[in-house]
Amino acid sequence: MIVECLTDNRSRTEAEIRVLFNDGHLDAIGSVTWKFDHVDVVEAPPNAAQNLETAAIEAGAQNVGPTTNNVHRVYAAMQ
Repeated sequence: MIVECLTDNRSRTEAEIRVLFNDGHLDAIGSVTWKFDHVDVVEAPPNAAQNLETAAIEAGAQNVGPTTNNVHRVYAAMQ
């Protein structure tokens, strides 16, 4: 689980988050964020336009594809 916080005091926020997790074991701040990318995800219904993939790629999408339930998912760099 990654918890993202907006704060003006990093130490105080870390302590408050630790309390929320009942003093469980938490790694240091930022220790695993390098493993994840911030991306935008847009889902389109199965009856979306035929040219969804072409339009999405032209708009800057990184990946387009159907999911298991035929919903089309478009991944793009976070704006």
